[in-house]
Amino acid sequence: MRRGQADMAGAKDLLGQALDIAQGTGDSANWIQIQPDLGNILNTGDPAAAREHYELARATETGDQWTMAIAMGNLGILEYSGGDLAAASARMQTALD
Repeated sequence: MRRGQADMAGAKDLLGQALDIAQGTGDSANWIQIQPDLGNILNTGDPAAAREHYELARATETGDQWTMAIAMGNLGILEYSGGDLAAASARMQTALD
């Protein structure tokens, strides 16, 4: 599939279902890992909702440093897109640390 041809609505629905399943089965690791993915889908039209999912992944203490780094990097991109270069730089540095 080429860029721009993705079924974003379908992806959002499937990721929402995956979140429900992970939450319903107590699978916190996958629940956390889905958050940045859903945030990326939402960021195409709703940056505030995307931020919520990135923050959920960042704030959850699981020891999953990879997911937390991805979430911080994505938050950095949101800050950059919003024009706050200092906040973007801080988020990106945290993602790298």
